[in-house]
Amino acid sequence: MKGYCQMENDAVLKGKRPAGLIGRVSKPLFFIGMLLLSASCGIPPEEQETQPEELEGSRTQALSVDLDGDGTDESVTYRRTAGGFELAIDGKELGEELAAAGLRAENAHDECLAVDLDTADSFVEIAVMSDGGSADHRTDFVRFYGGGAVYLGGVPGLVNGEAPAAVPDGEGGVSSYVSFELLQRWTFPAEYRLENSRMTVEMQEFYVDEALKTFNKTALIQLAAYDSPEGDGRHVIDAGTALALYGAAPAEEPDGEGWVLAGDERGEPHYLRAAFPGAVENAAGEWTAAADAIAGLELYG
Repeated sequence: MKGYCQMENDAVLKGKRPAGLIGRVSKPLFFIGMLLLSASCGIPPEEQETQPEELEGSRTQALSVDLDGDGTDESVTYRRTAGGFELAIDGKELGEELAAAGLRAENAHDECLAVDLDTADSFVEIAVMSDGGSADHRTDFVRFYGGGAVYLGGVPGLVNGEAPAAVPDGEGGVSSYVSFELLQRWTFPAEYRLENSRMTVEMQEFYVDEALKTFNKTALIQLAAYDSPEGDGRHVIDAGTALALYGAAPAEEPDGEGWVLAGDERGEPHYLRAAFPGAVENAAGEWTAAADAIAGLELYG
């Protein structure tokens, strides 16, 4: 094991252990296959310095873990604040450095975790979890290298076993998801990988999830539809048709066009031409607001 730290507050941990989480706790904890890495909480008052405003109920978390594989534990302190979080390693405050590198943690969690993203290298990373502004849960990763911090980027989801889950595999990968908006908010499984000190995901041209074939949508107007996302075989879906939306191709540009895959109860697939974020082509070839064209959409926001 590359390092461990101890936790002196009681907790109940729930969920499945993501591969790559490391640690040891000092008191028995109830858990299902997951080991939370956390440590002696609190810093003596005489050792504290004036800090940005804390949120009510937040506390300072202290970790002792070998982050760079040199055989010596680094001292890590973490605290959630009104402006996000503070992170210091061996007494060096790294918040400004990480913010400059692009780390934003809106509604950060009270605790960070130490996560071994790749057991084949010498590093253990710090995972900073946040809930975002509208339940956009995210985990960002920080590596300690050369006496400073390297921001590795992040993934959607949480690595502490809570939903929505992001699960490290210990080989540089994290199973998570991608989300995007086109007619509605979509979420599809995705694999992220640490490459050249940066978390990356290869977006697919078209995402399909057969589990979404629930026929819980209804066409409110006549819709234009196509036999393929290349625009072949244009036809019309009648108003009142029950539809399942189970696939989508993200718009290539933020304000561009994309395709949504719909199925009817006869099993016929239909490709709907959609404009980001929420318009669909009607039978007359014009754009109609998604909420006026299809009932039952999973709206974003």
